[in-house]
Amino acid sequence: MAVLAAGVMLAGCTGGGSAGPTGSAGATTSGTTPSASATAIPTATPTPSPGCTPFGSTAAKGSTLRPGEQLSGITGSSLRTARHPCFDRVVLEFRGPGLIPGWYATYTNVLRGEQTGEPITPALKGNAFIDVTFGAWYTGEPVGRPAFSGPQQLLPVGYPALREVRILDGFEGVSRLGIGVDQKRPFQVAWLKDPYRMVVDIYTGVL
Repeated sequence: MAVLAAGVMLAGCTGGGSAGPTGSAGATTSGTTPSASATAIPTATPTPSPGCTPFGSTAAKGSTLRPGEQLSGITGSSLRTARHPCFDRVVLEFRGPGLIPGWYATYTNVLRGEQTGEPITPALKGNAFIDVTFGAWYTGEPVGRPAFSGPQQLLPVGYPALREVRILDGFEGVSRLGIGVDQKRPFQVAWLKDPYRMVVDIYTGVL
């Protein structure tokens, strides 16, 4: 699979057990919202692997054109996560024709509503938050295409970094995804094709 645009280079993966940034394999995946009895986040955190090659950074990253400047006709179809030996992964998959949209990802202390400016409630789980914005509807309904069929919220259990992933909002063709993690960690973003996927990898090796 070809990497079309990325914060740093990334080997292709669908969120399953394929190779990732460090060439590691053996991922576990989650593509549905856990039941109420499974939403508690364990207090014990997996021990970081000392053999991981660091990648990414905590700095903001994005495309040359901002989300509102480069809108795309693709629409969201599913949302899932995967746990690899050296990173946790979030994958938002898209359907339909179109170009890669403008996008921007940055850490923020508080996730706020795009239109209201008020803090998102309920707040995402985690101690640090990545705000991901992209110039495409996560759901196809506003443009007469199939509705989003994936979960709008994921509460990963047993992941080193991920605490919650939630689709936040969409306005005038620009959508937002919030990612809650245990602490501020290096991350990277890549776009893959066939089908289009936006992939966010959060480094979980020794910091």
